[in-house]
Amino acid sequence: MEHTHAYSSWVVVDEPTCTEEGLRERTYSCGEKETEQIVALNHTPGEAVRENEKAPTCTEKGSYEEVVYCTVCEEEVSRKTITVDALDHTPGEAVRENEVAATCTTAGSYEEVVYCTVCEEEEHTCSRCQETETQTIDALDHAWSAYSFDETNHWRECTRAGCSAKEEAKHSFTRNTCETCGYAFYSEGLLYEVNNDTDTVTITGEGTCSDTTIYIPAVIDEKPVTEIGNYAFLRCTSLKEAVIPQSVTSIGSSAFNYCTSLKEIVIPEGVISISNSALNYCTSLKEVVIPQSVTSIGDSAFDGCDELTTVYYRGSKEQWDSIIGSNKDALTGVQIICDYKGE
Repeated sequence: MEHTHAYSSWVVVDEPTCTEEGLRERTYSCGEKETEQIVALNHTPGEAVRENEKAPTCTEKGSYEEVVYCTVCEEEVSRKTITVDALDHTPGEAVRENEVAATCTTAGSYEEVVYCTVCEEEEHTCSRCQETETQTIDALDHAWSAYSFDETNHWRECTRAGCSAKEEAKHSFTRNTCETCGYAFYSEGLLYEVNNDTDTVTITGEGTCSDTTIYIPAVIDEKPVTEIGNYAFLRCTSLKEAVIPQSVTSIGSSAFNYCTSLKEIVIPEGVISISNSALNYCTSLKEVVIPQSVTSIGDSAFDGCDELTTVYYRGSKEQWDSIIGSNKDALTGVQIICDYKGE
């Protein structure tokens, strides 16, 4: 006769763990037992945590281990190492080190160094050779004093502390003035008068001066020379050249009348009036430059200047026509060049 077993409910004998199987059993009515394995539960991973941390520095990488534990059994589920990049330097302000001062003639130098504000290591170096960058300071050049001079030479000295450099040379004259230092010499022995009302000086004659080239001084007795007086150089037949200073504003009547050897006269900007017969019968004069500042030319100023071929005027044609007055006849055949820009 066939019979059916009756059995009880399953009873857990061994609880399963995360990694090991469990066991359960049930009992039949006849007293026999049946067992069955219970599947392991597996781990329940929790949040990853960091362990064994090594902080990165400016130059070295850091690291940490990322670990996951089971929330049930607290066993380690996983562990991996994570690398952290180096921080790199945090550069501070550049500072100068090992400075060598420049002198007037020798370049100086200094090392421009940047330190990291975190690790204080030197940061500003060449990526290839690791040498600190060296900056060059140009030589200062000499700090020259103003020129000193005598009648022959001029000289100057470096005023920079510790430098004894000195330059000295002979004068390089254009006419009576050194182009380098400004020293000028003038003719001596000329006659003059002091105008007390204006505190100025008028040249009145050649006096004891025997120069064939006369350099009229700009200042006498600390007073400006402003006028070449009437008849000042009348019949100075040995005079070949006259250089008038920029202080002069007026050339008087017959001032150079009958200076038959006069070949050149320098009339500077600043002269306002050239009076009657001022250059009358200067028979060797071939050219003359008239500055734009001249506003009047007196009668017969160029009469008898038979060799005169060219007048250079620094003003316009209209200005020339307004100042030439009655001298047109004397200048017939003479080339008039206006707006002259030459020397």
